[in-house]
Amino acid sequence: MSKLKYLKQFDQSQYWRLFVDGRFQKKYDGWVGYEAGERGSIQALLNGFSFMIDNFDISGGLKATYLRELHKICLLNVETNNLKSSPGDIRYLNSGLPFFANTTTIEHLYEVFEMRSGDGTAIFNSKKWGKPADELDADEIFKVMHKDKKINYRNWYPNLDERQKDAILGKLSLHEFYDAKHTVQMMMVAKMEEIVHRYNENIKLARSNEEKLKVIALVSREMELLHPFPDGNSRVFSCVTLNHLLSFNGFPPVLLENPNNDNEISFSQWMNQVKKGLDRTKEFLKDPTQSFFGYSINDMRDEDKNKFIEMSKELKSKIDSYKEIYLTPQKLKKYTNGKWINNAPKNLTFTGVGTYGTYSDGNIYVTMSLTDIEAEKKDPIVALQKVLKTNIKAIAIDDMKYFKYVKHLPVLLVDDCFKAFKECSIKVRQDHNPFTLLITGTEGKTGAKVQFHHLLNKQIKAHAVLNSANTEVPVLRSLINLEDDDVVEINEVSVGSDEAYRVERTMMVNPNLCFFTNIGPNHMDMHKTIDNIMDAKSSVVEGLREGGKCIVNSHIEHYPKLLNAIYNRRANVEIISYGVSDKDKAKLINQTFDSNRFGWHVEANIDGEHIKYFVPMIQQHAPLASLGVLLTIKEMGYDFKQAARDYEGLEAYQTMGVLRHLHKKSGDIIFYDQSRRGGMHGMQSAFNDLKNFNISGKVVALVGGISVKKDSDWTKESHAELTSMINDSKIDKLYTTGNFMNYVVSGLNNKDIFIEHEDDI
Repeated sequence: MSKLKYLKQFDQSQYWRLFVDGRFQKKYDGWVGYEAGERGSIQALLNGFSFMIDNFDISGGLKATYLRELHKICLLNVETNNLKSSPGDIRYLNSGLPFFANTTTIEHLYEVFEMRSGDGTAIFNSKKWGKPADELDADEIFKVMHKDKKINYRNWYPNLDERQKDAILGKLSLHEFYDAKHTVQMMMVAKMEEIVHRYNENIKLARSNEEKLKVIALVSREMELLHPFPDGNSRVFSCVTLNHLLSFNGFPPVLLENPNNDNEISFSQWMNQVKKGLDRTKEFLKDPTQSFFGYSINDMRDEDKNKFIEMSKELKSKIDSYKEIYLTPQKLKKYTNGKWINNAPKNLTFTGVGTYGTYSDGNIYVTMSLTDIEAEKKDPIVALQKVLKTNIKAIAIDDMKYFKYVKHLPVLLVDDCFKAFKECSIKVRQDHNPFTLLITGTEGKTGAKVQFHHLLNKQIKAHAVLNSANTEVPVLRSLINLEDDDVVEINEVSVGSDEAYRVERTMMVNPNLCFFTNIGPNHMDMHKTIDNIMDAKSSVVEGLREGGKCIVNSHIEHYPKLLNAIYNRRANVEIISYGVSDKDKAKLINQTFDSNRFGWHVEANIDGEHIKYFVPMIQQHAPLASLGVLLTIKEMGYDFKQAARDYEGLEAYQTMGVLRHLHKKSGDIIFYDQSRRGGMHGMQSAFNDLKNFNISGKVVALVGGISVKKDSDWTKESHAELTSMINDSKIDKLYTTGNFMNYVVSGLNNKDIFIEHEDDI
């Protein structure tokens, strides 16, 4: 389970419930009255929670330095009435907390007396009762408290000599003031370190959730009673830190009726309050519109709700973008039969798995590239040290000669790094078991993947690696980096000429559904014939799960050949088509290009339902491709009408063709970048796209090769077709790059448009 699962589900408009005292939420109209009391408090606490997310990983232990920085964030720019308090400053003056007769329990007094026993410092701020705990009787104090309605508890404060007292009060030199102040603060920090150390040791020993909860709840209670900061202790400890520790250890955040109870009731009573708060959160997540503490979000004015949402945008973004993959140290050991040489912390999590040149902070890095580097007679240690400059959390090796360079990290020793990477990827896919969508084709794979990812994530959490890499390692990398709360895996798969490899690849992905984009005569130097291409693309159904489906574009030129190839492999597989025919389950009715918005107005029928929507993509194939995407989303059980509306805001990936508007003094330039699409169908698509551009200026084009390395009859034919497209276009100036472009230049009708060729793009 993702440690931020519950926060990711939490209603953004009600984050304030995590720190506004439940007793006053109705009185404060949610967060509004809280902010009015001390202006700046809401943003400061939201910033505190953001800081918590930035420092969420405490697998190496909670640190007092983090708590001090957290206090600084939670109090910064707050207009407080406590003029002796500054953000991040450790307390150096005496302080006190009221123990009220109507809320403070006798059990609490017993525990406080026991806690302070033997420390030799006064336990109450009173002439009569200002004595050490050993010299007082808890039952007598309980009676006094009820008689006087309250008694002022003296948070731990060291016994100072008279000169130190005078120095603290500013009666002596400035040097002596700072010397005495620093002495007290260091003693206060030592107390904080004791509490933090106790937590770090005890959380390691805790086995059950009950044991973990006791260790966590004790931190806020002990810190509150210590009161290490002049002001804002409850904000830091009962609101942010408590929720940090709960979330990191797999619990929901807590909605407390009274976060100050941790310093007025006994530990077991405080534990019950925390448990009630956890149950309250679970109920809240089921229906955030319910009334809690007598107040519902429906009671709040829209103006105040929207203002809070705007204030909490950064926190929302950080919660949503927090990464934590399914793979844990325990699963790594199990899946690989490896051995952790340096013990991995029990709560260690990873943001991803890094390999080769693909790694980032928080990853576990698998060193399977080092063998390749050695084979190239290069120094693998140089490459390894480059990786170690990032904040990776752990490393996997298969050769102990590298251990001395990485021993400061948790190290997983395996027999073979590539085999371990592959096995882990397959196991993660099977054990996590998200609905898996495999995308294949000769063109449009990455574009379809980007569309699926954008649209599905508006409804559920979908995972994809959003680049165009689709060979074995990238396919496995997508699987191994699945996160705990991913519901759908979108995996782009290329198929080569080797039958065994391509079948193995699809078996690893083991899809629930195969989506076929456009399939045409691409990579003919490898596949030789159209029949071979269709056979290769159909191989993805070998790994299709029982009951799985194929969704296919019926408008492709060789559609019957593809159907036959699929049925030859899986005779009973269900094939659903989209296209322009009445036989298609999704039919394109009309498409109109909007030259002002650079996109398509689409009218279609999807499974008997009429729909109109706008696709912000300029490619000629975009309307039909979007139709296939929406049909697939419907077949997966999601709201395809919402998905159609959600096309607004889609950002094209490089391989889809990127449109940029460049504003110059001499006039605007429309720059259309199709540099990632070099196949013949990509060329055809790009030239078709140009026909939609309604512009008054000149067309300047840089045209590259068609992804071929060998000269052949097919090379001549394909370049002749490219020449024909250029001759039929509105290109005014032509630059060329790539292989065999001499065939193109020699065939131009108007050779004056050709400016220059360069082999190097």
